[in-house]
Amino acid sequence: MFMQTLVTGVAVGGVYALMAVGYSLIFSILNFSNFAYGSIIMLGSFIGYFSLTAFGLPFPVALVVTMLGAAMLSLLNERISYSSLRKRKAPPLYFMISAMGTAIFLENMVYATIGASYNAYPPLFAVATVNLGTSTIGKLDLFAILFSSVAIYILNHFIKHTRTGIAIRAASYDSTVAQINGVNLNYVIGFVFVLAGLLVGLSGAFLGLKYMA
Repeated sequence: MFMQTLVTGVAVGGVYALMAVGYSLIFSILNFSNFAYGSIIMLGSFIGYFSLTAFGLPFPVALVVTMLGAAMLSLLNERISYSSLRKRKAPPLYFMISAMGTAIFLENMVYATIGASYNAYPPLFAVATVNLGTSTIGKLDLFAILFSSVAIYILNHFIKHTRTGIAIRAASYDSTVAQINGVNLNYVIGFVFVLAGLLVGLSGAFLGLKYMA
């Protein structure tokens, strides 16, 4: 029982860690709370749901489609809601107001188009379990741990050892000095939102499978 609870806790924690990393990347550069982030997670879950049900894609393909779709939505969120504010050097409060408006718009768009009814993911991992001693562990939890660990490791390596990653770190410390030293801040911010969207898509798909199957 202890092992089962431990694995489940680590799996859920890993999924939430993916969301937290994406959120913190955005906060580190723009210095505001992106309240629309939760709505992007919701839309990522719906992309995964329709990829599996309406289009009948296999799970690995649906996961990639979900990540790419959420990344595109995240980038559009930045370009439509925040880009013009950045160019006018608006204070962080304006970004937060725009984020809240975006979140309200996206939530009501889902209500108007998809509805508020419960949509269940296909039970891909419903009966798929692994027995470890007296504990029965779901394969979904093992997959969640694996994917979240690999994703965070790759992101950590990318941030520390690539030119774009170093540019992201520089912009998070001081965006003005980073620009003086040749960092294209517009590109870096767009790239950060794409990274956050990829992580959101991955976490949204696993949350949908975990709690909506």
